[in-house]
Amino acid sequence: MARQHIVCVLALVAALVAATSATPAQAQRLSLAERVTLLENQANAENRSAGQANLEAQNRITQLQAEVSGLRNQIETLTHEIEQLKQRNRDQYVDLDSRLQRLEGGAPVAATPNSPAAATPAAPAEAAPAPATPATADSGPDTSVPADPAADVRLAVAHAPYLRVLDQFAADGHDAILAGHTHGGQVCLPTGRAL
Repeated sequence: MARQHIVCVLALVAALVAATSATPAQAQRLSLAERVTLLENQANAENRSAGQANLEAQNRITQLQAEVSGLRNQIETLTHEIEQLKQRNRDQYVDLDSRLQRLEGGAPVAATPNSPAAATPAAPAEAAPAPATPATADSGPDTSVPADPAADVRLAVAHAPYLRVLDQFAADGHDAILAGHTHGGQVCLPTGRAL
């Protein structure tokens, strides 16, 4: 009987061990299935959020492309307007210079086709009489005396830097020309660059 008792106890212990070891395995299987489901749910959520982020990024890119296109259009418009203003300033300068020449009795400058001076016919300019004597301070604004070739420095002075006056001084052989009337203190180098 003791032997039977030992066999029963051993059978009972074996059954308990088998039952105990089967329960964690089943629990692990259930937890593995739950884990797989949880991971699948997380992956689906991440895919949805990644898809939403991609859609938002695509919308932002489209918006930025539209803004860049609008800015390019503005740049082209402003560039065109600047070129028109530059041409208008050139035309006004030529018109003003030709009017000043007519007032001072000089020869008229050919106006550009778009200038206001071209729209109105210019009055014929009378030729200024050549001075009979060398020019002095009271000889007038349009007088130029040829430079003395024997001088070390041949200096010319003009009230205003009109191109026709400067060209005449240069043609007369002056080394340097001083002109005022710029109202800004500009200095122009021989290369044409203003300081």
